[in-house]
Amino acid sequence: MTYRSIAFPKSQQAMRRGLATICVLTCLLVATSLAMIAMQTAVRERREVSLRHQMLQTEFLLDAGVRIARSRITASTDYQGETWIPDAATTEFPNARVVIQLSDDNQTFQVIASLGAASENEARIAAHQTRRSYKLPIVPTTNISE
Repeated sequence: MTYRSIAFPKSQQAMRRGLATICVLTCLLVATSLAMIAMQTAVRERREVSLRHQMLQTEFLLDAGVRIARSRITASTDYQGETWIPDAATTEFPNARVVIQLSDDNQTFQVIASLGAASENEARIAAHQTRRSYKLPIVPTTNISE
């Protein structure tokens, strides 16, 4: 028997195994942390792209509302505004709505477009809803031939 086996009976082997186990666990912890950060980043970017898409759709809806308001105001002098809900086939957002309001003095009109995803919870609908509005003057048509 050697002095080494008498003084350190298998403790150095156990120490090496313990050190290897700690190194492996540390590597697993670092790899798991990196994977979690990558997943959080991917989810955040997906939400951001979805919100950008929804904002663009809201702008298109607002533009359509302005065009409708201009054509209805031009066509009828007693037009007072309306609430327009697009057909479900034209948008993937079921909570789409355009509100056209004329001012009391009939000098301006406001178009409000809102768009949101479907949800059973009212607070969740409000949190995921985009809204844009324009307030424009009503330009009276003048006869140029006068």
